[in-house]
Amino acid sequence: MSGQLNNLADIVYIKFLIDVNGEMTQIHSVNSNSNVLTKEGKRAISSIDKNWEPALSNGIKIPVWHYAKITFGGAFIII
Repeated sequence: MSGQLNNLADIVYIKFLIDVNGEMTQIHSVNSNSNVLTKEGKRAISSIDKNWEPALSNGIKIPVWHYAKITFGGAFIII
């Protein structure tokens, strides 16, 4: 990763939408001081190959935003 090569350290928050079909869409950075780390954070989230379960409200599938906290030089956490 180029961020590590440049000794960049930061926390990037990425938000993404899980739609009614369980697909991840609309991947955005919430905050970052580094374009390199923002790009890498979006790439990391996009690379998750998972079948998501859509959220339900009164038995109806609804889209829901999720947020991921990525600490470069540390852990990857989805909240």
